[in-house]
Amino acid sequence: MKELLSGVLALVFVCVPLGAAAADSVQPSTGQAIDGQIEEESYSGVTIAIGDAGAKARTSFGWDKVSKITYDDRPSGYDDAEREFAAGDFEKSLADWTKVKTQRPRRVFLQHALVKIAECAEQLRKYDDAVAAYGNLLKEFPNSKWYIQAWKGMVNNNIFKGGFDAALTVIGQGEAEAKAKRDLPPSFPFELGLLKGQVFEAQKKFKEGEAEFKKVSGAAGAQFVDLVHQAKLGQGRCLVEQKSYEDAQKLFREVADKTQDYGILTGAYNGLGDCYLATAGGDGEALKKALFAYLHGVTYWSPSVADPFEFGKSHYFAGRSAQELLKVEQKEEEKEKLRRRARELYQETLDKFGGSGWDDKARAALGTLK
Repeated sequence: MKELLSGVLALVFVCVPLGAAAADSVQPSTGQAIDGQIEEESYSGVTIAIGDAGAKARTSFGWDKVSKITYDDRPSGYDDAEREFAAGDFEKSLADWTKVKTQRPRRVFLQHALVKIAECAEQLRKYDDAVAAYGNLLKEFPNSKWYIQAWKGMVNNNIFKGGFDAALTVIGQGEAEAKAKRDLPPSFPFELGLLKGQVFEAQKKFKEGEAEFKKVSGAAGAQFVDLVHQAKLGQGRCLVEQKSYEDAQKLFREVADKTQDYGILTGAYNGLGDCYLATAGGDGEALKKALFAYLHGVTYWSPSVADPFEFGKSHYFAGRSAQELLKVEQKEEEKEKLRRRARELYQETLDKFGGSGWDDKARAALGTLK
């Protein structure tokens, strides 16, 4: 029976002609590209309709089965908005995505515009606007492709502006939704647990934060190993703040040994750097260990990285470690090398990680570098 259905679908893909509708294209991981009109992009996958209005066939693919999607008939300003966003010109991109939204485009493009409006507002540190935009995305597209990102965005932007109670309220709403809806992404409850730990961490409630992260690391399991690693990094950060450096280092080393994800690796080495820097006390060898730990993130970074926070931290703190070494280095030639390296690292933080918060710290540190 499965073979028969596969054969029928194959005939549909080949034999049904496209009507006047726009010809989007989905390239599955295996097999030929399928042309038609994309009707939905949800957290479950993409649905494409093949054929004209009178004889449409539909098929869906989970995101793990899709290698590429191309969109035809893009609205006016869409390509400009994408290009401006990629170039870091978030003001212009925000204006153009807003124009795309007001054109009442196809729903696939409306969803793209809504998520990009939220991302632009976040990059511009318009935190209230970002929270509202992510909320609008979920209101218009309750099963959005960017479902988890939207919940994270509402929590994180409240954290950024110091709205901790509001962030916890959003998490509570997410927990209620996780209980009410059965078909949500299975990682969602653990993502909410991580977010709750991050709220406590931002509030400097490190014992509470450690406890929340520990819950996630114990419950997420092998299916969500990256979330387990992220939770252990959170535990480690909270332990550093409680001056439990030995226990923190064990967690950071454990994660570094088990992951190949560059973002998580960078977080682990940043944590080790934090431990070395906090306990160095002017010891040159300890400061070198801190510098080398932070330099892992400098090495791992690439422009395609989705979340720049840990990489921005590694650049900034590598610069700071080099600057601290200046205070204990005796040789003038070595001092000049460290001064030049610190300046380069601070400048790279400014150039690569604008809007991350580390750029502000790097700008201030450049003013103290002599």
